[in-house]
Amino acid sequence: MNSIIFLSSAFSSALDRNTFLAVERIQKASALPEPSTEQKKQEKIFGSVGGIVIFGVLLLFGLIHFSSGTVSFWSVLIYIFIVAMTWNAADLIVMDFLIICTITPKWVVIDGTEGCKGYHDYLFHFKGFLIGCVYTAIMAVIFSGIDFAILHFIIWK
Repeated sequence: MNSIIFLSSAFSSALDRNTFLAVERIQKASALPEPSTEQKKQEKIFGSVGGIVIFGVLLLFGLIHFSSGTVSFWSVLIYIFIVAMTWNAADLIVMDFLIICTITPKWVVIDGTEGCKGYHDYLFHFKGFLIGCVYTAIMAVIFSGIDFAILHFIIWK
C-alpha cells in the first residue's frame, strides 16, 4: 500500500511539478520562509490523496467504459488518452488561465506575494501544459496497459 501511495504522490507531483516550481519562484522573489514541517506533511498527504483519486478515476473510467465487451488495446489507449488530455486542457483553461491568471482570487495568492507579475504569466502556464501533454501521453500508455490487462485477464475472462 505504501508503494501505491508513493507512486501516486510521485506521479501527481510530476504532473503538477510546474506549480511547485512556480511556488518556489514566488517564495524566492518574496523572501517567504521555508514551509513548516506541518505544511510539508500536508503537502504530501494532499499529493498522495489527490494522486490516488486522479489515477483511480482514470482506471475506473477505462474499466467501466470497456467492461461490456472486448476491444483492442488501441481502443483503450485512445480513450484513456482523450480522458487524460481533456483533464490537462481543462486544467490549463479553467485553473491556470481563468482562475490563476485572469481572476486571481485571494485563495490562490501566497501571503506576501500580492501583486507579483507571475500570477499573470500565461506563457508559463502554457509551457506547463505542454510538459503535461508529455506526461499525459506516458500515463495514458501505462494506465491503458493496466486497464487492458485487468479487462483481458479478469473482466472479459
